[in-house]
Amino acid sequence: MHKNMKRIFINLPVNDLDRSRAFYLRLGFVENLVFSGENQICMAWGEQVSVMLQSREFFAYGSKVPVADSPGAISASFTLPLD
Repeated sequence: MHKNMKRIFINLPVNDLDRSRAFYLRLGFVENLVFSGENQICMAWGEQVSVMLQSREFFAYGSKVPVADSPGAISASFTLPLD
């Protein structure tokens, strides 16, 4: 990786890691096993953008505020254009 290249990791809490992995694979993302583990799956979208799918418990680890209840609230909005 070039020293001036920037990367972004978008951390998302999910209820079901396997189901979320399948969804992102269908969108054309590729799993990056280097950053994946028992509680998170890294899905790469090119070299600069990665979506970190994390169990809700893992996402909340170290946070002083509760994780938003996604059906009843919005905590962020991201746009990643795909073909």
